Amino acid sequence: MGGQRAYGSKDLGHFGIGLQSASFSQARALTVIARAVGYGPVGRRLLLDNQNFMAEIVSDDFACEEFEREWGIPQTGTGTLIRWDDVFGFPLTREPERVEEFISVTTQNVQNHLGLVFHRLIEHGTVSILLDVEDADLEQVSPPFEVAPLNPFGYKRPALAGYPKKLVAYHEGGRDRFYLPPLAGAFEFNRV
Repeated sequence: MGGQRAYGSKDLGHFGIGLQSASFSQARALTVIARAVGYGPVGRRLLLDNQNFMAEIVSDDFACEEFEREWGIPQTGTGTLIRWDDVFGFPLTREPERVEEFISVTTQNVQNHLGLVFHRLIEHGTVSILLDVEDADLEQVSPPFEVAPLNPFGYKRPALAGYPKKLVAYHEGGRDRFYLPPLAGAFEFNRV
């Protein structure tokens, strides 16, 4: 169902391709700029058409300029910016209504996806995710949208009466317990 692993200070993510594959389904360039307390921002850029899969180092000036822009995000001294360039998923029109509809639907889909994937971190206050939309022609940035947690197990009431059910299983020589979260219409299972 899942697993845990200890991460060292130089380790990356569990699989390491989620951000890249999601980004390259929408854009030809992905730039990640990050800053830690006491350090200046640094960045790397990946290009979809780059055949050797090497990341470019973003100039310090560019990384600083991006971090110092008026994003409407509280300055904490740390953070990560994800930037897509040469986006190809947008509609090929300049009709304001169609562009606005596309942006609204896409923003909502991104909020829902991130809220679902990162719901535990958002619920616990470990992370907050803000999205905004920039009109590059007008150089205007929208107010940020905060991503709300979407806990798939956080139902206020079960889908069916009488659920979740609690099942207890006994096994020889053991007293360990484990719990699975209740699903709508499923079971909560305890092993004693």
